[in-house]
Amino acid sequence: MTVGIQKKFNFVLILLGFSFPLLSASPANAQTCTEAEIQANIEQFEEVNRLYDPPYGNVLRCGKNAVQPLIVTVLDQNSSSKVRRIAAFALTTIKDSSPETINALIQVVQDRQEDADVRRNVAFTLGKIGENSPEVIKALIGEVEDKQNPVGVRSMAAFALREMGQGSPEDIEALVKILENKQENPEVRVYVTGALREMAKNSPEAVAVFIDVLEDQQDDVEIRSHAATALTEMGHSSSEIVDVLVNVVKNPQGNLELRSYVVTLLEAISFNLIVEEDQMPPQQFKQLIQALQPVLDIQDEELLLPTRLKDNLYTLQSRIQRKKI
Repeated sequence: MTVGIQKKFNFVLILLGFSFPLLSASPANAQTCTEAEIQANIEQFEEVNRLYDPPYGNVLRCGKNAVQPLIVTVLDQNSSSKVRRIAAFALTTIKDSSPETINALIQVVQDRQEDADVRRNVAFTLGKIGENSPEVIKALIGEVEDKQNPVGVRSMAAFALREMGQGSPEDIEALVKILENKQENPEVRVYVTGALREMAKNSPEAVAVFIDVLEDQQDDVEIRSHAATALTEMGHSSSEIVDVLVNVVKNPQGNLELRSYVVTLLEAISFNLIVEEDQMPPQQFKQLIQALQPVLDIQDEELLLPTRLKDNLYTLQSRIQRKKI
């Protein structure tokens, strides 16, 4: 399960077309560069395979001086897809979030006649430099919603939304509608789950759709696993959510891979309870432990309960008894 999930996110790196590490583009490291020097290095992006190759690094060292030539390159449909994609990623590294840059990138990502790979990279860049801008969020959600878009563009737009911080009720509603639509593309729904996890902290609507997805045995297993992960992040203070996770594990007819994955999430919750004991009201602490206890009663030869999970639960039981909660 976790391997499959990681593969989904690795495409963020693959689509960029080269490997790491990143170079610093902070103002303190910026060099004085002429426009001709910057343009000459941009034209050599076609030969760049790693982010420490000279043309790319030379442009980054020019800092903000390189922003305008990079924008022109991203907009230039006569430049190759690779050169434009690298130019977009350079803007990510320089971290320029001026209105001119944001507006130019939104123009590209919304252009249905544009190269799909360029639009994917531009969506990624908007996520990194958008700084929770309502205009950026609106543009990215629009790309996710548009079923005429290539799946890669929709998925990357959803991935980029993870960087946007808390969303508005309207933003959350739009993403919930996509996730709850079981006829939607599975890959898009996976990335929308991640976006909601970051943008809809403590949103009842998000919690409800995560529970619906997780409990639906006909739904895609990978999407259900992402929903379980999202609920786990909210479950440290909610016995109701822990009940949902425990019921998934207890169901002998459920998908074994998913059940095993949820067990690892319950182990994480039990460990966090041990660590956070003194920061939690006693009754809430007790309710969470009681919600976890049924896991110890599971008798299933196919489902292996980690020793650490059992030890955590026994430890938590002893603490309740010692405190006489």
